[in-house]
Amino acid sequence: MTEKSFSSIILLSNCTMQVKALCESLKNVLDLSIAITHPSQFLLAPTVTRKSLLIIDLDALNHETKSVMIESLTDLSVVTVLINAPDKMSFHEITKWKGIRGVFGKATDVERLQKGLAAICSGDNWLPRGVMSRMLELYESTHTPKVITKRPVEGPVNLTKRERQILEMMRSNQSNSQLADTLYISEHTVKTHLNNIFKKIQVRNKIEALAWLKDNHQ
Repeated sequence: MTEKSFSSIILLSNCTMQVKALCESLKNVLDLSIAITHPSQFLLAPTVTRKSLLIIDLDALNHETKSVMIESLTDLSVVTVLINAPDKMSFHEITKWKGIRGVFGKATDVERLQKGLAAICSGDNWLPRGVMSRMLELYESTHTPKVITKRPVEGPVNLTKRERQILEMMRSNQSNSQLADTLYISEHTVKTHLNNIFKKIQVRNKIEALAWLKDNHQ
């Protein structure tokens, strides 16, 4: 059995008969204790243990309370799930919530909610596909090392006679094997010369080398 990421659930909602019935159904499936807390009571002393999952019923929040709730969670180490969310909740609205791991709309039935919360308790996310894609793009854009490209060398470069010969022959778009056959050398030797040329003129490939050749009127 997959180890659960949480030991308890805090549900911020109104303590109605419907909400109590929902909690009972979730307890049976998730095998976790669930405490119903009114949002205003939670805001008096907003604390969450590291092993608690915070489920927020958006129907229980008005505009002002929602803004205060978002602000109060900023400094907490928290994992949040939204229920009764609007049908078309934007990426910006969703990612305002600290530690957001799941979003369930008003039309979500109990069975799907149980399935989604079970997945979240096992360490997964239950977010709209578009939101997941955007979050992945943002992660990659901030965590992918930036490649620093050097500008090609301008002006005369100290190339050997053979390197200049190969560079000139590249104008005819010959492959490495064709260059090797023409010059009666091995393909490996051609690659070595090309690498030396690329390093000296500070380009990455034949296309950039030809552009350098054209710009420098070689």
